[in-house]
Amino acid sequence: LHSQYRSMQACCPACRLPARPMERSTRQRRAIRAAIDAARRPLSPQELVDEITRRTGAIGATVTPRQKDLFERVLIERVTALNSSEDHAITYLAFAYRRMTPEIFHAISDLPLDECRRVLLDELKPLSFIKYKSGECVLLHDEMRRLVVKHWWDAHDDAREMRRDLARQLVAYYERNLREKFQHSNVAYQTYMSELLEYAFIAEPLNGLKRFQDEFDAAMEDGKYDYADLLLREAQRYHHEHPKDLPFPESFRLELRHVRYYALTDRDYERAWQMAKDVLERYRDHPAWQEHDLLGHFWLARGQAESSLELFDEAVYSFQE
Repeated sequence: LHSQYRSMQACCPACRLPARPMERSTRQRRAIRAAIDAARRPLSPQELVDEITRRTGAIGATVTPRQKDLFERVLIERVTALNSSEDHAITYLAFAYRRMTPEIFHAISDLPLDECRRVLLDELKPLSFIKYKSGECVLLHDEMRRLVVKHWWDAHDDAREMRRDLARQLVAYYERNLREKFQHSNVAYQTYMSELLEYAFIAEPLNGLKRFQDEFDAAMEDGKYDYADLLLREAQRYHHEHPKDLPFPESFRLELRHVRYYALTDRDYERAWQMAKDVLERYRDHPAWQEHDLLGHFWLARGQAESSLELFDEAVYSFQE
């Protein structure tokens, strides 16, 4: 990878700034040397850009957002242009960003297990944006993951079909190999389920929603409120990042669980009542909403909150509705 920085000379933002020939040559060498030196230390891509900015002074200070985006894009293009197992590993690491092991890499690629082990544990180790955890777990730095997603995955997989296929493979692997391994430890199992839930949403959003509901409802019934909160935040994060994946009004099953969570855990009946009331008023004239089973569930949740707040007349009305 270090040698790739030399071929970036013509694309480096610092090199695009106007300067006299000799000054330009000096600045080019300084910027490229800064990139090479920084790459040998454990810096994220953002820290790499900051280091070049620090070393080149005024050059770095005049870099525009467009030039910075160009630098990031060229960096990712160089990394993913290796056309090798390392290339595949980096793009897969950006997708399976919470847990990647040689076994998982083997399951979602066509590579032999020994090759997967060599690539992840040996070939990628010198790269500054790779980090390791116990259990042969390999991860990308967060900033590098952001860049690979933005400049590779979003550019090559706009419809997210490749990522959906990978997610299906990961769901199958998790269920086949990890569920039994983690089921005897509450913390490990909850972490496993939060990871599985994210891949389930990506693979098939409505199936992911069904998995979330079943796991969340069971956690609430068993009094595992911290776990229910973890699941709820995972589902809401996915819906926030991909709001069009869950159709209306099915997406409001998340909101219903949110109302129940506030009412049963924090005893925040005021907030639960306000959330249910807002949803009912916002969509009261929507035809699809009036015919959906969620309407009754929200009236029930509102009535329960009103009863807890001793708004008994309002509660009777809500229960009747």
